[in-house]
Amino acid sequence: MQTAIITILMFIAIILIHEFGHFITAKMFKVQVNEFSIGMGPKLFQKKGKETDYSIRALPIGGYVSMEGEDDESDNPRAFCNQKAWKRFIIVSAGAILNLLLGLILVICIIAPKDSVATNTIAQFRENSISQDSGLQVGDTIKKINGRSIFVESDIVNQILSSSSSKIDFVVERDGKKVQLNDVEFKTEKVENSEKEQLYIDFLVAGKKNNIINTLDYSFRYSVSLGRMIWFSFIDLITGKVGFDQLSGPVGVGEAVGQAIQYGLSSVLLLIAFLTINIGIFNLLPIPALDGGRIFFILIEMIFRRPINKKYEGYIHFVGIVLLLGLMLVVTLKDIYNLF
Repeated sequence: MQTAIITILMFIAIILIHEFGHFITAKMFKVQVNEFSIGMGPKLFQKKGKETDYSIRALPIGGYVSMEGEDDESDNPRAFCNQKAWKRFIIVSAGAILNLLLGLILVICIIAPKDSVATNTIAQFRENSISQDSGLQVGDTIKKINGRSIFVESDIVNQILSSSSSKIDFVVERDGKKVQLNDVEFKTEKVENSEKEQLYIDFLVAGKKNNIINTLDYSFRYSVSLGRMIWFSFIDLITGKVGFDQLSGPVGVGEAVGQAIQYGLSSVLLLIAFLTINIGIFNLLPIPALDGGRIFFILIEMIFRRPINKKYEGYIHFVGIVLLLGLMLVVTLKDIYNLF
């Protein structure tokens, strides 16, 4: 029960911040907002404001800000469709931007109480290290692994463990210069409670004393790392490198919340940060019905100085929302099947 309540509250918080981004920027530009809704489906609660109806609906899987002239033509000068393209661009993108900012703030809350933060600089090698024999040295700051930039120490772990080879290419900073190290070798070890093997990371990185500057610097880099992880996961899904069975819906997220609770508040906050950054990035993708799809049409209008016919744009967004709802239903059913 506790897990279900925390999961629902978490979804509500992420949805609320997203929709508030649309709402506050629409109000800032004096666009008429007809309804601000958290959740989808039947109304559970409604309060009428001077101009806007505020409602909570039964299904905590989304929300919306309904603006005058958002999906059709309107003679109202305060209608969304009658605003300049740059204003509409800001209103539509504001939800995702606030999701990304929420993720950054949560990461700051996790990092700020720590006495120290990790660096990407090698502090020492473990006993019987072989990566040191391949060229790595104490004091090397790791910049890239297999061509991929390293933002925080968790990137080092992820890139080494996900490598398909025991020989890995590094770019390090050594004595102020960038050095390319090819075919740095690592041992393999058995994964606990499994027959699988993974590479053994045979060095430790240094830490540095935490302060306001280091907290902000590390939190920003960590948030960028999370965002990149989400982006590459999406690419892996599109290219077939990751299977459909790896997708999770609300039920799967609920399971993850239950596991995070066992590890404490920091793990729960980190999961929320991951999810809100995920939603922010996903919403910026040029997919019909999502904010990114609307941004795409606005950008076309800004480039060609002529809007796309609302009728055709509406058809495209309708198809997009049907496909997204269908995908959500299938993923949720898969999660329920796996649960039982």
